[in-house]
Formats: sequence, C-alpha cells, structure tokens
Amino acid sequence: MKWYKHALISLAIGLLSFVCFVIYSKVAANPSFQLDQALFISIGIGIGAVPVSFFVEYQKNKENKKFYS
Repeated sequence: MKWYKHALISLAIGLLSFVCFVIYSKVAANPSFQLDQALFISIGIGIGAVPVSFFVEYQKNKENKKFYS
C-alpha cells in the first residue's frame, strides 16, 4: 500500500471521530464539551491511526514478504 493511502485512512478516521464527537455533543447537550476539545481529540486519533495502519498492512503481508509493494 502506498504512503498516501495510509494518510487518507488516518484522515478519514480522524474526520469520522470528529463528526461523532460533534453529534454526541449536540445530542447530549453537554455544554462543557466544546468544539476545540473534539478537534483536539480527533487529531490525536488521526495521528494514532497512522502506525496502526502500517502495522495492519505489515501483518497482512508478513507471509508474502512484500511489505513495500
């Protein structure tokens, strides 16, 4: 898998978590959960998804011995 696919996967996960946090704050009517907190948490989740994406790709291709293809 190319490097940009790993970046797109983590960006999509971060964006999805941001949308979920915004929906949660609207439904729960929690005034203490601001938009900047949701954005900060989502950025952390998106950054954390990058090594997970590489690890999953490595585990899938471990038997084939072609990680960088």
